[in-house]
Amino acid sequence: MFNDQRVKSVLERYYPKSAIRCLEKAEMKFVALQERQKYADARFALRRLAVNVDGWPIPPAGLFVVEERTVYLRSTSAMTVCHEAGHAFGLCPRRRALPKRRGPAD
Repeated sequence: MFNDQRVKSVLERYYPKSAIRCLEKAEMKFVALQERQKYADARFALRRLAVNVDGWPIPPAGLFVVEERTVYLRSTSAMTVCHEAGHAFGLCPRRRALPKRRGPAD
């Protein structure tokens, strides 16, 4: 599910275990890109659709590809990981497991 321990640590800090299990059951993947790696190099869907996200003046810090059920991250900051996880939660079958608003101190 994760190729980077920092991503897992952020999710565990901000979301309850039930929410993370929901992502696992929905077979979501979180992929942190290597330094200077392009989204198109990691994503079949972008190449197939000829979407040049890497050519944008400021490429996004993260992208969620629905058809791949994968979050691609250029940044592993808490804000980026949690924002992209929010998109992934939209495909989770068990919405009851999803978190309500909470912060790291909760």
